[in-house]
Amino acid sequence: MSSKSRVDRNNFKGILDLFDTAERYIKTVELCRSEVPFPAINELRYAGHHLLKGLVADEQGESEASEREFHDARDHRHRAMCEASEAGIG
Repeated sequence: MSSKSRVDRNNFKGILDLFDTAERYIKTVELCRSEVPFPAINELRYAGHHLLKGLVADEQGESEASEREFHDARDHRHRAMCEASEAGIG
């Protein structure tokens, strides 16, 4: 990141913590069900994609777009946990 970065670095730590929580939860469901909950994994993949898009937008000085992407990353992390939960109940 350049020294011009406008993103609050705490966003990264918070998103990483949420991502790690979702990943651990998905792995727990996977162990209980003996199968991988693919929709949950896809949601984490989407979260990562939005996070990268947010970083690029920040580098380009597009703070509104960056924040929107970080918000979307958080939403996909939440959906990942919901998908894993549904797979564990099913």
